[in-house]
Amino acid sequence: MKKNVLLPIATATLLSFSTNYSTAQGLAVNTSGAAPVASAMLDVSATDKGMLTPRMTNAQRNAIASPATGLLIFQTDGTSGFYYYSGSAWTAVAGATSAGWGLSGNSGTSASSNFVGTTDGVPLRFRVNNEWVGEVTASASVSLGQNAGKNQSASVKNTAVGTQSLATNVNGDYNVAIGYQSLNLNTGYANTAIGYQSLAVNRGFGGNTGVGYQSLASNTDGNGNTATGYQSLTANTTGTGNTGSGNYSVYANTTGSSNSGFGGSAIQNNTTGNSNSACGYVAMMQNTTGNSNSAFGAQSLFSNVTGSNNTAVGYNADVSTSNLSNATVIGANAICNASNKVRIGNSSVSVIEGQVAFTSVSDARFKTQIQENVPGLSFIMKLKPVTYHFDTRKYERFVGQADSNIQKHAADFAAAEQILHTGFLAQDVEKAAQEAGFDFSGIHKPQSEKDNYSLAYAEFTVPLVKAVQEQQQTIAALLQAKATLEKSNTEMRTQLTELVARMQALENAKSATTLPDSGNK
Repeated sequence: MKKNVLLPIATATLLSFSTNYSTAQGLAVNTSGAAPVASAMLDVSATDKGMLTPRMTNAQRNAIASPATGLLIFQTDGTSGFYYYSGSAWTAVAGATSAGWGLSGNSGTSASSNFVGTTDGVPLRFRVNNEWVGEVTASASVSLGQNAGKNQSASVKNTAVGTQSLATNVNGDYNVAIGYQSLNLNTGYANTAIGYQSLAVNRGFGGNTGVGYQSLASNTDGNGNTATGYQSLTANTTGTGNTGSGNYSVYANTTGSSNSGFGGSAIQNNTTGNSNSACGYVAMMQNTTGNSNSAFGAQSLFSNVTGSNNTAVGYNADVSTSNLSNATVIGANAICNASNKVRIGNSSVSVIEGQVAFTSVSDARFKTQIQENVPGLSFIMKLKPVTYHFDTRKYERFVGQADSNIQKHAADFAAAEQILHTGFLAQDVEKAAQEAGFDFSGIHKPQSEKDNYSLAYAEFTVPLVKAVQEQQQTIAALLQAKATLEKSNTEMRTQLTELVARMQALENAKSATTLPDSGNK
């Protein structure tokens, strides 16, 4: 049975509602006189007004004595919003600033109570394109991303974060893949890939580390490689034990092994060369198939392409041609222009100093075909000592130094050109040796059009010693002859003295035996 019930005059006045009440259907509050819906104890309806709950401050809310479970209020200060009493605490209703993570951000959060995660031991899981992501499997592997770790049913302890990361891995264990398609086709073990398509096609035994966009992107069966930087070791396929640190470092290497490049574009173009080490920006950048080269310093050994066993230390320390062997160059802007040659400093260097003299191996146990056939005076007397100035800039251009570097150090070169040197002309020394029939080791003759004459002045000591010995032998012979002559002169003087004495004695004896004149006729 229905009957209309009027609310208290004050409430009716404020709400301007007419209220229908039914003991069977509950209470309806509206302006239309409609009955409450069957499932509601209180049915409030309107098209131009809302319903207000009690509004109060946080302090007023907390002052409510013995709040009933489910009691609802709207808090007006602090973290404002609707709160209900859960039976033990006031709890924010979804929509209040502290209720969950809002799409436009949150404020006033607490690290102990505001977080995304689970507290009951059940893994946190997400669905993307209706597929589970963020799943921890029974094998202690973790995947997050579309198709990440999708097939790793037989593998253990892998971590895949990113779309298609470790997507086809089935048996490989202990891998870490972070980034789109990182370790996408992996079948290997203990690999770490961080970055877009890093180690994307790896299938080798393992132990590779790629950090950076497409680092080790082409690696298939290479093991023990480490690549750090944008496209570092990106072309490597089967090379092993390589290290690239820096953008494009060891970039083009395919099958070369045991190479180490540290610095942007270090050993960038190496393909099959082995055991090369470079440290510095674009150090050994152009090397392709050269082996066992070492370069330390920005742009060091930059020009080497196929040469092997070369060493360069210093900024822009380089070789003059691309295929030298066993060339060593030390010093900024120094250039070595021949194989089996050591160059220290560029031509602006005016002093090479050390605490002790430079020594060479000279052990009779290691010398063969020993002959005492070094010419002395016949060679030394043909030499032409001169004084001269050295055109340092002309020489630097000859060996391939860039004009920009020469201009950068123009003052140093100019100062070196003012030094008055004392020495020989190598071409004169070569001619003197040829005329003396002497294969002189102190002359370095050009091995190519980019090479130059040079002299090892220490080597002149040997023929000089021989010349002194020859002079000493001549002096000794002259002294012997002089001594013999002096002896002969002494003997002759003695004999002459004795002869004079005898003649004097005879004269005296003759005078003594002459009879006196008696006067008889």
